[in-house]
Amino acid sequence: MSWLTDVRNRYNSITVQRAMTQRAISHRPDLAGRVHILSARGDDIQAPSMADYSDYASVHEQHVWFYRGLKVLGDNFAPLVTRVVRGEEGEPVDNHPLTLLFDEVNDQYGQNELKSQWLTSMVFSGESFMEIVSGERNRAPMGFWSRRPDRISVIPDATRPAYPLVIGYRWSDNENSDMDWEADEMVMWKFHNPLNPWRGLSMIGAARHSLTIDIF
Repeated sequence: MSWLTDVRNRYNSITVQRAMTQRAISHRPDLAGRVHILSARGDDIQAPSMADYSDYASVHEQHVWFYRGLKVLGDNFAPLVTRVVRGEEGEPVDNHPLTLLFDEVNDQYGQNELKSQWLTSMVFSGESFMEIVSGERNRAPMGFWSRRPDRISVIPDATRPAYPLVIGYRWSDNENSDMDWEADEMVMWKFHNPLNPWRGLSMIGAARHSLTIDIF
């Protein structure tokens, strides 16, 4: 059961609880008829699972304050120009292959859209995946494609269990066939997760209680 489904189930049960708790509380008559909904402590924040990704996307659409916060971040981050510079003087190298690649990310969108997708993934899941598309005749990158983190599995190197070395990635969903990538065909960013060296830790986890209260 996902976090958002659990919250909604608890919300639906409140009507039944209310009918059973209409009598006044002996030492707090001002609380008569009220139903306990949520107890929250500062150390009670849990790391979200990948199953929460769709829940968070739904929250993003339905709760204006969360949407507004993410939009402010995106409006300030996406327009920043990504380019290669030379040395400490910071002189831009306009003809560098990586600079040219970011100027035209792929045939569908540019770097502003790519960075907007990157930011959204980092907020929702604490990690972001970017597929590197190479040319047919060589390994030189021809473009980037952002991939949904909840659809990506990280394949660790089983021969080095003490070291978090990745040997590949796998995409899986209910509609398309699985896809596999070698480690050098994907770039993964993640916020450090002290509980799992392979996956990121979402910043939205700290807002779970506020979102729960907002739903109630």
